[in-house]
Amino acid sequence: MPLCTNVTRIGSKYYFRRRIPKDLKRFFGKETYKVSLKTACPIEARERAAKVASQLVDFFRSLRVMTQDNDNDEIDYDFSKYADYDEADIDNDFIDEFLADEPIPEDERLTEEDQEALLKQIDQENRDHDLYMLGLMRLNEKKIEKLTQESEVKNRIIADLSVSQSNPAKSNDVNSVEKRFLEFLSERQSQITPNFYNFHSLVFRFFTEICGTKNMVDYNRSDANNYRNTVLKLPTYPSNWEKHFGTTEISKVIELNKTKRKPTVSKKTFNSKHLAVLGPFFKWSKQLGYVDHNIFDDMTTSLTAQEKNIKRKEKRPPFTIEELNNIFNSTEFTNRHKDYVYFAPLVLLFSGMRFGELAQLKIKDIVDHNGFKHFDLTGDDKSLKNVNAYRLIPVHEELRKIGLFEYIDERLKRTRNPESPMFDISYNEKTHGYDSRRLLRLLKTFKDRGILGEHVVVHSFRHTFRNHLVSSGVDSESIAMAMGHEHEGSRIGGIYSDNLIKKPQSKKVLSLTYEGLNLSHLY
Repeated sequence: MPLCTNVTRIGSKYYFRRRIPKDLKRFFGKETYKVSLKTACPIEARERAAKVASQLVDFFRSLRVMTQDNDNDEIDYDFSKYADYDEADIDNDFIDEFLADEPIPEDERLTEEDQEALLKQIDQENRDHDLYMLGLMRLNEKKIEKLTQESEVKNRIIADLSVSQSNPAKSNDVNSVEKRFLEFLSERQSQITPNFYNFHSLVFRFFTEICGTKNMVDYNRSDANNYRNTVLKLPTYPSNWEKHFGTTEISKVIELNKTKRKPTVSKKTFNSKHLAVLGPFFKWSKQLGYVDHNIFDDMTTSLTAQEKNIKRKEKRPPFTIEELNNIFNSTEFTNRHKDYVYFAPLVLLFSGMRFGELAQLKIKDIVDHNGFKHFDLTGDDKSLKNVNAYRLIPVHEELRKIGLFEYIDERLKRTRNPESPMFDISYNEKTHGYDSRRLLRLLKTFKDRGILGEHVVVHSFRHTFRNHLVSSGVDSESIAMAMGHEHEGSRIGGIYSDNLIKKPQSKKVLSLTYEGLNLSHLY
């Protein structure tokens, strides 16, 4: 074993991977913890993995201490194993692998040439890694603080509601909103994720602060309207209110935000989150006879034509040619290893794929069609947005010039499996989507320097692709087939057509040019 089972190499870099203990999985929403070790050297990877493992054990231990104090009914573990914690003997079930002084096999040893080439890189990475580890420690501290707050919120609402039931001075009504909301939460607890459970408590606090604490039958439509109108004035991220406004009182926060101008809750958030709590609560109350009607029925809020126009301009705008040149000519891009973050923006730009489609590409998914290479998204192993998304997309000549095929060949040699993913993109079980954060971080680098617009996102590559096909005079059906939209052939339903892009359409898509964009330095 050259390194250990907790260290894996992806591309030219090493990563630390650790299975999350069963009793702590509910805090993470995933099975494993994975982090880059910021090095291409196996020796450095071994040493850094030991440091990360130590930090992680401290983190797990802190979580257990926190949850034992606040939520000990929900966690069952042997705390005694941490009683005599010793940094020199870190969690022996996995850390011994890192500290073991094993000889490195021949095929893992660095040649003198390799060592010389890596010396400067490792020197810099050592300095970077000190900052990186400091950032990791701070991130863990913030995570513990956040989890502590969430746990306290959950316990507080149950405690407050329970007290209100037993305290006649606070509520002497058997049909009080506190009593009914507690019953509602108790019934739904097993169906609600921990994060959304905490959001229920936040909505309850907002509702009672805005509309007052009453008998259930005393709430009416005007209360629902008042709640909606008030929430739409609230700044986002209530956890930051104390920091930004010095208070969490709703009326004061709204007043102070008139000058601070922090972003406020959107109509989409109100519809998809606030109504998702209060609508079902009042519906449940009506079914059980606690109220005569659901005051939040038909409360969905629509955007005005003006708001839709503003949203259309702000949401996922395409890149300008200047912005694309800023990205692809930057040292942050040209000096990086030819990995997923290098090729993904270029593939998205010249194929118009959705990010989730790119993430599902496998090494085998380059096929010959119409005399050209195409990306194959027609396989049954794909889970795509709609039936039209199952398609073939021409591989643009620019992608060949920048070395995409060489990258794919190298991936095949390394994995020896054509079923392997073309790009290392993980699936986030918590968000039920593919993780685009590495690309977002790349874009943020340029946003922070003011050379990218604030509203551009990963999906903007797709919008740019479509806009330039239109500008190039490509017909709408060819564009629709390349992008996976509905078109005349798909409406016919495949009876008269196999719904695959035809040779003339492939040629039109391959004729795409971005006038003014120079990528020759990447060839």
